[in-house]
Amino acid sequence: MTVRVIRSIQFDEQALRSGPAFLENVGPGLLVTLDTEQRLDAEGKPSLPVELGSIVRIRRPDGTLTACIVAAVEVWGPYVGLYFPRTQQHEIPISSEIELPG
Repeated sequence: MTVRVIRSIQFDEQALRSGPAFLENVGPGLLVTLDTEQRLDAEGKPSLPVELGSIVRIRRPDGTLTACIVAAVEVWGPYVGLYFPRTQQHEIPISSEIELPG
């Protein structure tokens, strides 16, 4: 499955001070919002689009490719976000396509 990045938020150490456990476990990085909605499994429970620690391939709008490790999956309402530690906004710009495994 391929999804598109529609939004991104950079989290540095200062932004993560309110979540010390998150800062310690994952660290500064980039949260990208995807153009896909949260899905439910057969039992009606949220189904994550990718497992933590998965490597995903990213095609930037300029056609270049990179790979990143998913450190966290954020779900709020119908929105799904992937968190990439030690990643800057220019590395995964808006409109990038992310190939999810499976």
